[in-house]
Amino acid sequence: MSSQSVPELRKLFDEIDQSGDGYISQAEFVRRFPHVTAEALAALGDAADVDGDGRISFEEFVRLLA
Repeated sequence: MSSQSVPELRKLFDEIDQSGDGYISQAEFVRRFPHVTAEALAALGDAADVDGDGRISFEEFVRLLA
C-alpha cells in the first residue's frame, strides 16, 4: 500500500466512525452503507474483526483494504 493511501483510508474510516471512538461498529457501517446485506456485513466482520471485539479498529480496516 502506498503511503498516500493511508490518509485516504483514515478519512474514509473517520467518516464511517460517526461516534469518533476510533472503531467502526456494525450500526455505524450500516448507517454509512445501508444497502449492504446482513450476510455481507457478517462476512465483512469475520474478515476484518481480527481481535473479535465486535468492532473494526483503524488497523483492522487498513488490513482489510490493503
